[in-house]
Amino acid sequence: MSIVRHTKVKDTASPYDGDWIYGSSRVSKHPGVKKEVGKLLRRQKDNCTRCGLNFRLRELIDFNRIVPKSEGGGDTYKKKQVLHRHCHDSKTAEELKAVKH
Repeated sequence: MSIVRHTKVKDTASPYDGDWIYGSSRVSKHPGVKKEVGKLLRRQKDNCTRCGLNFRLRELIDFNRIVPKSEGGGDTYKKKQVLHRHCHDSKTAEELKAVKH
């Protein structure tokens, strides 16, 4: 069994205190978040690149290529981003609409 390190929570912090900025800053460090997602979250400063809002722990986070693969986008770390699931859906819909026109 591997050792999982946890980041200590401030002694006054609570998920119910309304401090969303502190809570969202911990998402990238959560042990349940994949390593690659955590790196991308830290690079994006824990914000969705589409809507600019912070990620919360229970939200669905999707990988996305910045440039679609059909337009030459690749799978390297620098060419990826993480988005909220609904932001990813709307981005994909816009891209498909642009391809059809």
